[in-house]
Amino acid sequence: MGVSSGTPPTPHRSTEMSIPVTPTPPDARTDWASKSTDWVHDEQIYDRVFAPFTRALLAASDLHQEHRVLDIGCDAGTMLEQSHAAGVPVGDLAAWISTR
Repeated sequence: MGVSSGTPPTPHRSTEMSIPVTPTPPDARTDWASKSTDWVHDEQIYDRVFAPFTRALLAASDLHQEHRVLDIGCDAGTMLEQSHAAGVPVGDLAAWISTR
């Protein structure tokens, strides 16, 4: 157990509290979207590099047909394909989101 003097500690206060903020340039969204073509172009490379992690994640998840998987689109579709191949129903929010 620790010893207490009865006085709460004084929080550390820095004299330099400001953080510079850079505004988002107007073309940031366009720039971000243009990068997606790189991902698609190199899809097979990413699949090979991430294959050991994909296998480990699928093994750890121990998917069964009574499970459901929601694909949120964070890879090239490998997890979606593997889940579907295991007979697990796969959900997609794209149609639902497009109605909102």
